[in-house]
Amino acid sequence: MSCRAWNPRDKSKLVMAGRINEALAEFSPRTVRGLHYYLVANHGEPNTDEHYRLVVHVCSKAREAGLIPWAGIVD
Repeated sequence: MSCRAWNPRDKSKLVMAGRINEALAEFSPRTVRGLHYYLVANHGEPNTDEHYRLVVHVCSKAREAGLIPWAGIVD
């Protein structure tokens, strides 16, 4: 399987991908919802539907790019 390059203009998305990897290093696998709440509780991110959709987007793109392990996130 090949990895696609992911170079978001908004570098905060790469920071979020790094924080998601931190969460997965502590406990894996996690759900996307669990990762959203991890970011809310540990990094002061807003607990909003918009932020949840952003986490979904970052998880998807970062997994495709090989930055987040596929097995680290479950449905």
